[in-house]
Amino acid sequence: MLRGIPLAVLVLVLAGMPDARADVRSECSDWQKTPADRLIVSCTQVIRADAKADWAHLNRGNAYRDRGENDLAITDYDRAIILNPKMHLAFNARANAYNDKGQQDRAIADYTRAIEINPKYDHPYNGRGNAWRDKGDLDRAFADYTRAIEINPRYDQPYNGRGNVYHDRRDHDRAIADYSKAIEIDARNYLPYNGRGNAYRDKGDLDRALADYTRAIEINPRYEHAFNGRGNVYYDRNDYDRAIPDYTRAIEINPAGELPYNGRGLAYTEKRDYDRAIADFNKAIENRPGYYQAFNSRGNAYRLKREYDRAIQDYDRAVALNPKYEFAWANRGTAYRGKGDNERAIADFTRAIEVNPKYASGYNGRAVSYRAKGELDLAIADFTRAIELSPRWDEAYRNRAGTRRQK
Repeated sequence: MLRGIPLAVLVLVLAGMPDARADVRSECSDWQKTPADRLIVSCTQVIRADAKADWAHLNRGNAYRDRGENDLAITDYDRAIILNPKMHLAFNARANAYNDKGQQDRAIADYTRAIEINPKYDHPYNGRGNAWRDKGDLDRAFADYTRAIEINPRYDQPYNGRGNVYHDRRDHDRAIADYSKAIEIDARNYLPYNGRGNAYRDKGDLDRALADYTRAIEINPRYEHAFNGRGNVYYDRNDYDRAIPDYTRAIEINPAGELPYNGRGLAYTEKRDYDRAIADFNKAIENRPGYYQAFNSRGNAYRLKREYDRAIQDYDRAVALNPKYEFAWANRGTAYRGKGDNERAIADFTRAIEVNPKYASGYNGRAVSYRAKGELDLAIADFTRAIELSPRWDEAYRNRAGTRRQK
């Protein structure tokens, strides 16, 4: 009934109602249950009646943040802090808004101030852990999540955050344990299901990963990362016709993301629909110009179309963005070999091997180029090394056998 009524009009209407002041104070104080639009109206009325109502500024700021209006939220938090410099809740809330805006340094400063005021308040430790992780400081993030858990062992969010740190460190078993604890505390939180799905996928347990992504989607059908994750599982299973709709749904939810475009492009590549694949890789790069994996993926699509020069340009960009990305070096080597330039191919495969000495495909690719040049002993040595690194790789065995017959 209230939707569409201008804020100023609605405030006046509420002010003229019997017992309106008590009603608006009650609504403004109950910020977790009052809808954001209504909360803003109620808290505005409280603030007009009492300019020193720091709690009303705090709660109106929370409502603005819920609507994604972080600048307005910060303005209210600023006012709450001016009115009450010891209000740890306002420092924590402002830190959350700064974190939403990607201003991690400001967020950390505010979380730290909240902790100084109230060292037993668990939320700023969790928030500061999130900010440290966003900055790539996993050790500090881990310490803050652990402290939040020590203060409140029934607080689910720091278990999810610490699970993310374990996952970043590729300690998947510990990650799964923390995600599972978060789910035990709050089974309606979709984030640890998604995180646990990521960990299970990295461990190769695709069935459990699929179940967790699906549960995350059931809880929050608007969470694009779970659709992208489930699309990855279907891709891993070579079920591209199921992967593509999940990537598409992720894109519909968030057209500004890069991962589902890249994932769908890979699925189209496997289906040999190279033009659609290239269109998706283009979009992934548009959304994130430094996304070196997408340049590599687009290069592969051009290479499979035998457009080697375009492929090489994309691989050039990939290795410029990340010189430690062995796949792009090897793929560029394959493109040079396609052009008949085995000298450059060997140089690129060698670079891939230098980056990752356990990269079997690098040895196999270099061996193929050695064989094309007639350097059979070097080829056999590289095929043998590829087999040592990947003993179940049939192609390397066939290549080595064929090369030995040429001698």
